[in-house]
Amino acid sequence: MIINKRLSTATVIFVIMFIIGYLIILLATLKPIGIDNDSIAYLQNIKDFTSINNVNLLEKEISFWVILAINKSYFSNSVESVMFVYIVLQIIILWYAIFKLSDYPLISILLYINLFFILYGLTQIRVGVAIGIFLIAIPDIYNKNFKSYLIKVFIAFLFHYSLLFLFLFYFLNPKTLNKTLYYLLPLIGISFYFLADQYFDTFTGYILNNTPSFFFRRIQEVIENARIENNLTIVNSAVFVKLLFYYFYLINFKKFTQKYDILYFKLYAISLLFILFLSFIPILGVRLSQFTSVVSIIFYVRYISVFNNKYIPFIIIYLYSVYILYNSFIRYIHIN
Repeated sequence: MIINKRLSTATVIFVIMFIIGYLIILLATLKPIGIDNDSIAYLQNIKDFTSINNVNLLEKEISFWVILAINKSYFSNSVESVMFVYIVLQIIILWYAIFKLSDYPLISILLYINLFFILYGLTQIRVGVAIGIFLIAIPDIYNKNFKSYLIKVFIAFLFHYSLLFLFLFYFLNPKTLNKTLYYLLPLIGISFYFLADQYFDTFTGYILNNTPSFFFRRIQEVIENARIENNLTIVNSAVFVKLLFYYFYLINFKKFTQKYDILYFKLYAISLLFILFLSFIPILGVRLSQFTSVVSIIFYVRYISVFNNKYIPFIIIYLYSVYILYNSFIRYIHIN
């Protein structure tokens, strides 16, 4: 009887996830070109594409050109079909990860919609697939399955070059936490913010001197953009709320007893620390933070799970996610 009830609940959740996924795919596929920051560039790539033998692998990854080759051969260079492939891959991978990892899959999907759909479902579609692959690789970090993790990171790399750094996360210790160190790290990061202007050239010079030639042009563009427009401040409400979640976990560390909790926290901490420590190159700091913060759709749900009163943490997390949704809409969506 109990088993049947659990199967019934799982079936209902699966059906709801399928319906939501279908609607998201429909919306992302049929969006007007130009409504987001990247779709016009993708349209131009599709129009300019001639063959797989004449592509620039430094500009975009091989997976992108393969999808365009298939699109040209079978779908008459339709921009909608390219968007469809990317959003279907993203939703299948993310939904699988959520169903496997989240205590409350439907809440995690709600968080994905509010926190990341505009960014990764409508705009940075290649990254959206890559971060989903990273999410399903998290158990490999915990279980120290190097081969499986390396394969997944490599596949993510084929969808977006920037995610190669995820390889380093394999070496995180997922079972122990130096609380004193993690209490201090944000404070050290904030000091970088105040030193940013004074030591900008020193920091960026070091980064450029130690950047592999393959990524040099991209990093150089990011740094030049940072020189022109350095308008990010770490003293904003979104980062402040992330800091509250960060320290709340440390204070209530003993309540988080699930085996992946320490690893979730460390990945979440990295996403926050990228912003603080790279405040002198805000574009890079925010971008790297966004890549790793996908873990928050699982990690935030853990805050709900560890308390008897589920409603208060849910309301706080939901309101925060709505705030991020609003800011994402203002930043990434263009309505004439």
